[in-house]
Parts: sequence; structure tokens; C-alpha cells
Amino acid sequence: GGEFQRVMLARMLVSEAEVLVLDEPTAALDIGHALSFLALCRQLAASGATVVLAMHELELARRHADQAILLTGDGEGRAHVGAPAEVLTPATLEPVFAVRVRERDGRLRFDLPPASADEGSA
Repeated sequence: GGEFQRVMLARMLVSEAEVLVLDEPTAALDIGHALSFLALCRQLAASGATVVLAMHELELARRHADQAILLTGDGEGRAHVGAPAEVLTPATLEPVFAVRVRERDGRLRFDLPPASADEGSA
């Protein structure tokens, strides 16, 4: 769970690696620990380390990343790349995740699309 995740993150951080590649590092953490970890990642990046995070917490990614890569999942190997506010938008996220996305007050809101009439008659 979260305790194991924090121990593994601490071990990784003391290694003083120049490049960190992490897969869902905040997934098992409560929000306080996740925010602390992301602040630490920002400090590491500011000190010259390269930090690459794969994550599904899109709001956290949007607020804490310098750059974002969104894989389109279209089987063609395409991706959207750039500043998080330009990459993680309703127009790019809706086709990838098959959800309705709205932006309000600078935050993303996610909803399931309305069920089609065909789905109810099956």
C-alpha cells in the first residue's frame, strides 16, 4: 500500500540518479503525501535531474508537470506533446478516455457520456 510506496520512493530518491522514470508513483498515496512527493520531484527537476512520471491523476499532472505527453491509444503510436494546459484538454482527453470532459475555473471535470438508446434495449 501507501507505506511500501513511500519507502520505495525514499530509496529511489537517495540514489541521486540523474534520470528518474516512475510509473504511477502517487497511485497508493493519500493526497498529502502525493503533493509532497510532487513538490520533491519539482525540486529534483530544478536541481538538474530529469523526472518522468507516468500517471493517471490528470489534474495533478496538469498542475505539477512542466511538459505532458498524452498517448492517443489509436494504434498509430501518436501522442500529444507540450505544456500540460495545452495537452490535457477536453478536446484531447475525450477521445482517449471515452468520457465527457469539461474545463471549469481552470480545472477538469469528468463525466461518463450519456448512455445511447441502443445500450438500454440489449
